[in-house]
Amino acid sequence: WSSSRRFLQAKVWLDEINPDWLSLQFVIYAFHPKGLPFGLGSKISGLVKGRRLHVMFHEIWIGFTTISPMKHKILGFFQKRIIKNLLTSTDADLVSTSNGLYQAVLLNNNIESSILPLFSNIPLAASDDAYQKKVLGQLNIDPGERHRWKIMGYFGSLYPDAALEHALEEELLCNDREGKSLAFIGFGRTDENGLKEFRRLQNMFSEQINFHHFGELPSERISQLMQIMDLGISCTPRQHLGKSGVFAAMKHHRLEVKTPQGSHIPEYDQEIKKYHEEMVSRPAEDWAVANISRKFLHLLK
Repeated sequence: WSSSRRFLQAKVWLDEINPDWLSLQFVIYAFHPKGLPFGLGSKISGLVKGRRLHVMFHEIWIGFTTISPMKHKILGFFQKRIIKNLLTSTDADLVSTSNGLYQAVLLNNNIESSILPLFSNIPLAASDDAYQKKVLGQLNIDPGERHRWKIMGYFGSLYPDAALEHALEEELLCNDREGKSLAFIGFGRTDENGLKEFRRLQNMFSEQINFHHFGELPSERISQLMQIMDLGISCTPRQHLGKSGVFAAMKHHRLEVKTPQGSHIPEYDQEIKKYHEEMVSRPAEDWAVANISRKFLHLLK
């Protein structure tokens, strides 16, 4: 559909429901393939019409740091104008974002926002001893020797940029000191590049680590795998952890999670460090859907 047709249909739908609040889940490249949705503010304003508006920034503009490429700075200049125009045109009642980095950038540009991180995308499932024994068998682990193993793994996408060989090397050294063996698992939807990266790691550490990829699984099975694991691996950089449903799911399952260091952003490194510490220290129950929902409803009051 064309943009005009989509907004027209959205208006018809909203007028039928007549909600008190609208929540705009903002991803700038979803509105325009080059991230330049000029006129978006006036279009959204036409949908608000006396209703209250919440804007959730899953993305903001690019090129906001001094070390960004010039191309990103130029594109980001126009994206920031679009975002500021959106907030001014709609007179948004509430602004939130998923992570501390974006909150700091927004505040530096006179836009106040609250943090509303993603919730766990995998609910806790009842433990299944038979399935867990099957998993241990696939990893060539004797259930009676489970205490001699550390099982670590990732869920979903696997990016070469995450450089997981460093995390695996660290865990091998740690396990050697503790007298434990190491197993590494992958599960969830992983594209061909991710599977290629998994196989590369497997070939690199085949003599030291037991590997197995389980592929796509129902959420109940994913929950049970997370309950088996001792350590989770996140491919999401530290500054964006609030955007990751995978990180939330692992934390909800009481896992320690290793995270990539992420990019150096000189203006905001201290904010990122503080934000990361807060994220990893949050208790497991705080990542449940119900808890994030309550936090959202509290913001709307």
